[in-house]
Formats: sequence, structure tokens, C-alpha cells
Amino acid sequence: MVAYAIYNTIKAPLVFFNSETIKSFLLPIILLFLNLPVVYALALYNMYEQICIRLKGKKIEQIKMKLRLFLFCGINLYKVTAVRQSLSQTVMISLTEKDLKANLDKLEDRLLLRIGDNYMKRSKFYIITFIIGIIISAVGVVLLNTDATAKEILTLNFKIDIPNIKELSTYILCTIMVFCLFALILAIGFGKRKYEEISQVKKFVMLELLTAVNRQKTQLQDFIPTDSPEDLYICYIVNAYEIKKACDKVLSAYENVLKTWEKESIEQLQLYSTAVVGDIGIDTEHFTEYNVTSFAKYYNEKVKSAPQSDKFNSFISILETDIKKYADKVKLVADDFKAFF
Repeated sequence: MVAYAIYNTIKAPLVFFNSETIKSFLLPIILLFLNLPVVYALALYNMYEQICIRLKGKKIEQIKMKLRLFLFCGINLYKVTAVRQSLSQTVMISLTEKDLKANLDKLEDRLLLRIGDNYMKRSKFYIITFIIGIIISAVGVVLLNTDATAKEILTLNFKIDIPNIKELSTYILCTIMVFCLFALILAIGFGKRKYEEISQVKKFVMLELLTAVNRQKTQLQDFIPTDSPEDLYICYIVNAYEIKKACDKVLSAYENVLKTWEKESIEQLQLYSTAVVGDIGIDTEHFTEYNVTSFAKYYNEKVKSAPQSDKFNSFISILETDIKKYADKVKLVADDFKAFF
């Protein structure tokens, strides 16, 4: 079908290159661009609605918080989406407008520190620029080859001088071909540089996490030493706290440079390491105060105070189950990211 269409276009170009064909092509493009603001506005409204229904506090404070959200995000869908994805760190813990302002300032600091967004923003700029260029070129072609008024052009009620359009199209296509050739070379080079730099950034970003995962993998044992708190502390607990901290850091600041499968793998590791940390019950900020001796004392007290029978201790049982899941995930993550190692 494509070959047949190309053949007939070359054989009888005037059958294809005429005013009716141009109208049929321009109409959906014009309708698309006229609908884009509506679609964008609907997406923006939807995001704002999802955020506002989770506002807390008094009515007057909620009104102030809505105003603060609009001042922070405006009509920027990127910022509104960022707030939507960080509800637990921004909206849900804010009871007053001052609380929300402080949390939004923290969010803005995190967004400014995110690596890799410059590539996405640059590519969006190129796309928008080329789309505007295409629209201006199409309008220019129409204006140069017709005596129609603005109203007739908008309603697609005009006729084009076919002989002139053929000659003009030849020059335009030659120019586009040369431009596309240089743009292709530039795009290939830019794409290669992008992925090389992102790869290096990933290695830097995940250095702490991958080091902790590698260390934990080498210290995994066939049997979990729950009867020896000293060995448990050295082989599992210290590493679990380090891995959880590294996962939190990567996912909060650098998730935009990760591929989907990389993010999901790290999120799963974060989940299982958090489970182990939760079983132990020591806050991550205060864990550095513990050493082997103090942890052993804490652990033994935890075991004694847990519900138990002659052959069963609930604390040890839950801890063993979570550590097994955590250890299996460590092996999977080490295998998933073996290229980085």
C-alpha cells in the first residue's frame, strides 16, 4: 500500500498535491493544537483536585493552603505532579499555610537537586521549537500561494496556486533534507552523550547503595544467626540500615535518572530493608549510637520481652522471615545491577 501510494504520487503529483489534500491534512493538525490547551487544563485541574481533597486543618487554613499551592505551582503541570507524588512529605503533614510553605520550599530544593532533568527539558524545548517551526512554515506556504483572507484560511476555505506550490515545495524539501541530515548527526551525537553521561551519573548516584549491597551479599550466611546478636549485628543489621538509608537517598533525589525496572528493584529492596529495620525497632537516626555490645544487650531484652513459648519466640520468628526475604532481594539486586559492579 505504501509503495503503491508513493508510485502514484510520483506519477501524478497533482492528484495528491492539491488544495483539498492540504485541507484534509491541516484540519486534524489544527484541531489537535486547538484541543491541547483544553487537555492540559483538564490534567492540571485533575492534579489540583487530587491534592486539595487531602488538605487538612481549619477551613480558613485550607483556603490559604490552596492559594499557597497555586502560587507555588501556577499552571506548571510538572510542579503540580511533583506535589502530587510527594503528598506524604508536603500536604498530608501540613496543618497550616506556614507548614505547607515550609514543606513546599523543601520540595523545591529537592527538585533543583535532581540530576538528569536538564536532558528532558532540553529535548522538550527542541520538540516545541520544531513544532512551532512546522506551523509557521505551513502558514507561510499557504500565505505565499493564495490571496485568501485570514477568515478563509482559518475556515480552510481557500485555493492554492498549484504550479507555484510545486516549485516552492521543491526548494522547501531540499532545505528540509539538508537540515534533517545535520539534525540527525546532531541528535545521534547528543543521544550518545546523554546516555554516556547518565550512565556515569547513575554509577555516582548509586555508589553508596551498590557498595552496601555488595558488602551485604558477601556477608550472607546459610543460617541466620538469631541466637548470636553479635554476629547478627555484623552480618545483617548494620548492612540493612545502610542499605535502607542509601535506598531512601536514591529514590528521593535521583529517581528521575533511573529506568523503570531499576526504580522498582530499588523500591523492593527499600521495602524489605525497612521491614528488617522495623523489626529491630531502633530509629535510623539513633542507630549509630549502638555498637556490638550495646546492640547485643538491646537485642536480648527485645527477645525476652516478646511473646514466646518453649519453642517459639514471635520476635525471632518475624525477624528470621523478614531477613530471608531481605537476603533474597539483595541477591536479586546484585544480579540486576551486575553491569554497574
